[in-house]
Amino acid sequence: MSRTSVPVLVAIAMACFLSALSAVAWRQGRARLVMQARERIRTEVLLERDERTDLLQKIRVLESRPRIRAAAGELGLRPPREDEMGFVSLEES
Repeated sequence: MSRTSVPVLVAIAMACFLSALSAVAWRQGRARLVMQARERIRTEVLLERDERTDLLQKIRVLESRPRIRAAAGELGLRPPREDEMGFVSLEES
């Protein structure tokens, strides 16, 4: 090799090394952004699950027989007596 080609090869090697470091830094930056987005979505999913659980609990309370009886009583309604009940058949006569 000639004396002038050694500095050129060193410069090319340094350029390759620096470009590889730049690529790694860029990939790590992108990975960090993706991980932050993933964490935000995970947090949103957990919040939605908690809200769904709360809503299901509220539905259970609202549909509970004691609550319905109390609400019906406030409206002046009462359960039917046995002689007031009639059964409907699905068969045609």
